[in-house]
Amino acid sequence: MPSSNEPPYMRATFVLVSGPGAVGLLTMLLAKLEGARVVVAGIDQRQSRLALAKELGADLVVDTSSEDVLECSRPHPGRRRRLGV
Repeated sequence: MPSSNEPPYMRATFVLVSGPGAVGLLTMLLAKLEGARVVVAGIDQRQSRLALAKELGADLVVDTSSEDVLECSRPHPGRRRRLGV
């Protein structure tokens, strides 16, 4: 049974990180260390940060300037996902 003091990402199967900046990438790495699957979404004016998120282990990277994060991360039929936001 999870402790009520645990951060939400520790209770989640999936974590959505909004923004591929330094804080977002650090959050992604921490969530990955705790075993979560991570979606990193945001607008990257240089495109390098979204690519870096993928290189560092993001399970899904979504450029929100051209893609809908909800559509991209929607679970397949018969599979439930839980997002920690």
